[in-house]
Amino acid sequence: MINKTLPIGIIDSGKGGMGVINYLSFTLINEDFLFYMDHKNFPYGNKSRKDLIEIGNEAFNNLKEKVKIIIIACNTLSCYLDIDINKPVYKINECIMEEIKKKIKKGKVLFLTTYLTKRSNYFQDECEKIGINANVVSCPRLVTMIENKTCSYEEVKKILRLESENKYDAVVLGCTHFYHIENHLKRLFPDAHIISGFNILKKKIKKDLRKYKLKNNKKTGSIIKVYKT
Repeated sequence: MINKTLPIGIIDSGKGGMGVINYLSFTLINEDFLFYMDHKNFPYGNKSRKDLIEIGNEAFNNLKEKVKIIIIACNTLSCYLDIDINKPVYKINECIMEEIKKKIKKGKVLFLTTYLTKRSNYFQDECEKIGINANVVSCPRLVTMIENKTCSYEEVKKILRLESENKYDAVVLGCTHFYHIENHLKRLFPDAHIISGFNILKKKIKKDLRKYKLKNNKKTGSIIKVYKT
């Protein structure tokens, strides 16, 4: 029996995971959160596959007894790590694809990702199955700039200049860091859906909290704690 008073665990290497917590805490107001911020291994997007899996396993081992469910908030880690534990586990890349299937029936989608996410071919393969034209672009400079709080609209525009000249039906935040520049992307791609997967993630968690009787019934608001490496 899982203790329902335990927090919800989130794994990421930097500020992207905090964006996930900020989004979820507005509606899961009685749930606590434990953010495993693996800053010593930031960024995940330039690691080898072997190193990334080892890092992911270490994160799970540090977190699994302390939380009731686990969110792999990092898209890069989501594309490579498969963990079988007796607790619900959510992967942000799968939530993104669910959102695309709901909103985009055909057309062209721009995925902004890390190098390793692009190399996994996860989004390319999943889009091919449903007839979506995927353009996957790795943006490591954006990730570092967001982490260092130096990412202005003009910098985003400069980095994505070639992509902004094309018409897209959707732009995907294929790295959770990009949640922090969502307004810049809306301005740069005004006619495109901005897809993060966060809303799908929220719905899946709310459903499973009820299904597995894990909903925290406390009367006070969310407590957010950070386990920083």
